[in-house]
Amino acid sequence: MGQSNLAAGATVGSNHNSRGNDGEIIAGRGFWPGLSSTLKHNCRFASFTLISKGNYPAELNIPLPFSLVTTSADNTQREVMPAYWWLYNMYALERNSWKFQNRDKRVFKVQAIETAYLAPDTVAEIIRARALLETWAAAADVSLSDEDAALMVGPRVLERSPQPVKIIKLSRGYAAYREMLVYYAVKTLLEYFAAAGGGDFLRFQTAHPDAVSFDWVNLGGQLVPGVKAAALRTAIREGSLASWDAIHAEYEKLRHEYPLDKALNALQVLRLLTGETIGAEQWKDFVAESVKTRRFIEEQVYKTKHKDYADPFRAVTYRNDAERDAVLGRLEDNQFVKIAREDSERFYKLVSKPVPK
Repeated sequence: MGQSNLAAGATVGSNHNSRGNDGEIIAGRGFWPGLSSTLKHNCRFASFTLISKGNYPAELNIPLPFSLVTTSADNTQREVMPAYWWLYNMYALERNSWKFQNRDKRVFKVQAIETAYLAPDTVAEIIRARALLETWAAAADVSLSDEDAALMVGPRVLERSPQPVKIIKLSRGYAAYREMLVYYAVKTLLEYFAAAGGGDFLRFQTAHPDAVSFDWVNLGGQLVPGVKAAALRTAIREGSLASWDAIHAEYEKLRHEYPLDKALNALQVLRLLTGETIGAEQWKDFVAESVKTRRFIEEQVYKTKHKDYADPFRAVTYRNDAERDAVLGRLEDNQFVKIAREDSERFYKLVSKPVPK
């Protein structure tokens, strides 16, 4: 559970809940069980799953990343909101990436630890989540474009319980997943071209016609394509990598290959969304969509933090706004609000370079 947050009082798993060996709880990056939440072995959670405070007596399998898991108001049913972080807490989501990167105080950074919340591992989860939502919606004859639609899944699919689980904010979550995929793909490709001193998207696409797998493995924070991780294990098992120095050298090789592997992953994301080779106009449309999404991210970072200033109950301990600002600082001066604005400017500069023809 690297880069995860364990809230105070959270009970993540219970011992001896069966007649066999103790079970496991497996979670992706950014997993966050809330205050005093209680989970039971065995569970699996997609990356950036937030568990609301409560008792969860049955095992859970939540494959929807960036989601909120909670219980209905009448305490009778589990509810899952896909893409919750993206929709309602962008400040925490964006700050999470910055926080882990900023706290990495290694003197020699020989391992490329991925801290971005949108990366090949989480993108693979988003793709699987979209496919699941499509399958469940089709089976229930529910439209993914219906803003008022909810979806009942199960029983014994997301929770080991006879009760079905309710998917809420279905349409918004499904649309948000697409926004995340396009933004990740365009940003990754533009950053790759910039690092390479320039790039032509159409030529890059032509030079790499073969599809790549969305199977990636997290090797201690360094993300590696599944086929390369399998090759690494085989080399160790068969003895061709017979020392720690040799294994570390292979890790270093994989680190240098990561930017290209990630760019190919981004290209494959766009191919998946279009189902075909991407033309110049489609690429321009994707870039324009990503600019819109970057503006949304910056706005949501501000709005999320603004709630702390606009909520009257947050202000009850201060005599006036001036005293509040003296303690908390002005919203406009918030460090991470500024960082989000700077990140936007960097992205716009990447986009403002001539669009490949």
